[in-house]
Amino acid sequence: MKSCNPHFFLKWFGMAVIGLLGFMVPGICAALPENDRIKVAIFNFNIQDIESSGYGSNITNQLINALGAYPSLAIMDRKELEHFLFLNEFHQNDNPQNIFTIGNRLGLEIIVAGKVGKQNSNIVIECRVFKIDRQTEVLNKNLKLPGDAKLSMELRELAGQINQAILESKSVTPDTSKPQETQIKEVCRLTAKPGRSKVTLFWNAPAAFVKAGYKIYRATSAAGPFVKIGQTDEFQYQDTEVEAKTPYFYKIKAYDSQGAETDFSALVQAGSVPTPEPPIILKAESHVKGVTVFWTPNPMVRPDEGKTISFFIYRSLKEDDSYLQVGQVEVKEQNTGGATRPALATFSFMNQSLDDGTEYFFKITAANQQGFESDFSKCIRQKTVEPVEKLAAEGDRIREIRLKWQPGEAPLAKGYVLYRSQKENEGFQNIQRIVEIKTAGFTDRTGLEDDRIYYYYLTVYEDQDRETGPSMIVSARTKGPPPPVAGLEAQSGLVKKVQLQWPLVAQDEISGYKIYRAQQEAGPYQLITVLKERHIDHYLDAGHFLQTLEDDTVYFYRVTTFNPVEVESRTYAAAFARTKNRPQKPEGVQAVGRQVQKATLSWQANKETIAHYVVFRKETGSESFSSIGRTGGETNYVDAGLKNGVEYQYRIKAEDKDGLVSDASDPVTVRTKPKPQAPQGLSVRYENKEAIVSWQANAETDIVSYVIYERFLILVNKTASVSGTEYRFNGLSSGSNKTVFLTAVDQDGLESEYSAAITITGP
Repeated sequence: MKSCNPHFFLKWFGMAVIGLLGFMVPGICAALPENDRIKVAIFNFNIQDIESSGYGSNITNQLINALGAYPSLAIMDRKELEHFLFLNEFHQNDNPQNIFTIGNRLGLEIIVAGKVGKQNSNIVIECRVFKIDRQTEVLNKNLKLPGDAKLSMELRELAGQINQAILESKSVTPDTSKPQETQIKEVCRLTAKPGRSKVTLFWNAPAAFVKAGYKIYRATSAAGPFVKIGQTDEFQYQDTEVEAKTPYFYKIKAYDSQGAETDFSALVQAGSVPTPEPPIILKAESHVKGVTVFWTPNPMVRPDEGKTISFFIYRSLKEDDSYLQVGQVEVKEQNTGGATRPALATFSFMNQSLDDGTEYFFKITAANQQGFESDFSKCIRQKTVEPVEKLAAEGDRIREIRLKWQPGEAPLAKGYVLYRSQKENEGFQNIQRIVEIKTAGFTDRTGLEDDRIYYYYLTVYEDQDRETGPSMIVSARTKGPPPPVAGLEAQSGLVKKVQLQWPLVAQDEISGYKIYRAQQEAGPYQLITVLKERHIDHYLDAGHFLQTLEDDTVYFYRVTTFNPVEVESRTYAAAFARTKNRPQKPEGVQAVGRQVQKATLSWQANKETIAHYVVFRKETGSESFSSIGRTGGETNYVDAGLKNGVEYQYRIKAEDKDGLVSDASDPVTVRTKPKPQAPQGLSVRYENKEAIVSWQANAETDIVSYVIYERFLILVNKTASVSGTEYRFNGLSSGSNKTVFLTAVDQDGLESEYSAAITITGP
């Protein structure tokens, strides 16, 4: 047996007190006298984060077991240590002052303390060894382990380093520079387990001894004589030549390949005792970091074996190797009307904190009220749940990474836990719990960025607190932004429009294009449209109904592609174009005034090709110009039908073939010819029964005639037209009256208003 279990010592020592045969039972685990052994306490390793929960007690227990195998060390019982600390309100940590205080109170020579934490998938262990009497630290060791797989092996190596440091602190380290003596003083720690018709011996290898084999000696009294009964290179030996009720005394020594031998071990006493029949293992179940073993008591009951009160569970990494006790199950009883029997016909025990994907071998014994154990049951093997295998990551996708793996054969596992980081060896976080063990893939779409490498590993979980170690770390890169648009062109010279053209970006990831516009090359650019079709290669920018493009204005454009998740490409240099300019305003506008009811306009022809000139007019007293007509490109216009003697203003605008209209020309003012003034100074005289009406000549120089009108009741009749300034009325009736008035007519036929009326009376 490779190590001596300290729990074995407590169990068998207590049982020896009440042993029916009075035999000296196993429990003398040390070959050195108790007073010569170094007194050591091992504190619980403190956990540094929630991810390391469970590792503190696991590491502490494994170190206790490993250090207990060294004969020079006396390990303080863990329950006694914790009871003392509780009563004195002390705490287990690696603070030196606290450790020296506790060590002095307990009379210890050495205290081992430390911390354990998780960094991603790595287990980080800090171990410190303190020598109490000197108040010094004799060892500070840091370990960083990639998961649980090598934890047990590394802790055994750490125990060897701790033992070596302790020995060196006592100045008892052998001087290896001197020739080795024939007799090696270091001895084996021997224990014995009594059984029915046999005794099983267990021991450890001397710490600094390269063994070749072991010699076993037996006697029927402590004084001897001792006879060599066997020789082996294993760590246990079974003596089957024993008789009932006969005490036997055993000792062993180790020898190496050079013939050097150790001293004899201390004597142990054992003999044949009545033990229960070994239990019958039914099955074993694989768990995450654990194995559950099921068994039932042996139906064969011997009269002398006594009542089975407990079962002990043993474990090994090899079927034929030594087995380490890993658990104990008490047999509960229930009242059945005076009789008692086990509460359950089937028992189980779950051995936890095991390595992933590792095969373990289990055996079970039954123990009676006297503390005598049965032989081992038959062995059962079971492997813990394997970590995830063949994890692969597929990248080059838009904000997603696809993961695939080979589903494990773990019926009791619940599923998987996916971890992700942006760094290869740190910063992993739980991003998804996959609740189906048969699942073979997962697509990660949670918060991924473009063109970024992500690292993943996967664990198998059985409950919230139990996961396998990580799978291999895999990585993949997300797809970057979509490809940009190259070769954008913009066409100038269009009327309030710009035509854009670009080569198609023929890739499936393209969902369309976004077009931006600015009035300066440096921006700011505003999104003017989204084309949700990747096969479009052109766009006509005409503004929109609320804001059209301006004339003779430079516009800058950028075009990007976008993918299904709205990620846009980068842009190349902007393309630009200028809209068409409006014609210049007409120059040299002239108007001919004092025309009869019309105005004649003329102007200079524009340098541009003009389709129309548009004439605008405003009458005196009006607030705005109105369009009155257009030419077909001619540079003159006659505005007829005007009022006499009224002032008008005119402006001209030029319009090209595309409908672009210039600004208005400078205004020109013109007045039409007014009508003559009404004749003035009308008078009448009578001669020879004639009435002669005369008046003053008009001031206008172009008067050609005067028109005489008579009023008959409500009617006005034209009587005559004369060129002079008088007119004779004859043939008047006696006592008759005539109402006469007249107008002046100029050479253009413009007739004045009526003059004042004059009355003519007959003789």
